[in-house]
Amino acid sequence: MIIPAAGMGRRMGSEIPKQYLSVQGKTLLEWVVQRILSMNAVHRVYVVVDPEDVRIDQLSFRVQSGEQADVEVLKAGGHTRLETVLNALRYLEPEVESYELPPQILVHDAARPCVEKEDISNLMKAAGPNGALLASPIVDTVKRVDGNLGVKATLDRSELWLAQTPQMAPFDTLLMALDHAQSASEADNPANTVTDEASALEAIGLAPQVVPGHSHNIKVTYPVDLDWVGFYLTQFSHQGV
Repeated sequence: MIIPAAGMGRRMGSEIPKQYLSVQGKTLLEWVVQRILSMNAVHRVYVVVDPEDVRIDQLSFRVQSGEQADVEVLKAGGHTRLETVLNALRYLEPEVESYELPPQILVHDAARPCVEKEDISNLMKAAGPNGALLASPIVDTVKRVDGNLGVKATLDRSELWLAQTPQMAPFDTLLMALDHAQSASEADNPANTVTDEASALEAIGLAPQVVPGHSHNIKVTYPVDLDWVGFYLTQFSHQGV
């Protein structure tokens, strides 16, 4: 699994990148890594940070048993999520070339510590050649508005889902999709702008499979989100998950 953690999280309004914000005595990044490593099906985690990141050196990723976890930190983060994940894939490419079959690669946000292990398991079972992603259906009424926040239309929500992570695809397919997206970005083509791995797969004509995920798999974006994360993590602790 690749965890891009090179972002600054400017919408949080904090001087500290949001992946290093603390909840119940641990950073968001530590919570995320611990949750992923509790799954036996995930063999290795690559945390990709900014080359100048020094905060990562203060963290020790350990599983609950106290044994050192199988985590590798790559100081190869880029200016965008796309570039960060692509740099990680290129780092892994020489190793993957020796595999008989290309492995499936998961990518998960460093600010989503409340993902359900069951959802990740379902995602891994569903992932095929076109890739897959966790998502939740939109339950609220959705409005399209203009620049002055006037309502232009009410959208049919029956086909609308909120994308989550992890997202998953075969290594070769994901590398090709992100390479294509990077080339389009460098050509300054806004029609090919991607915001996640699934978008890159869509841009090369694939249709990733949506796997229903719990709505509490929220991404910390604003300060209030930390309160929700703290609440859900407390519930997980009470439930022993």
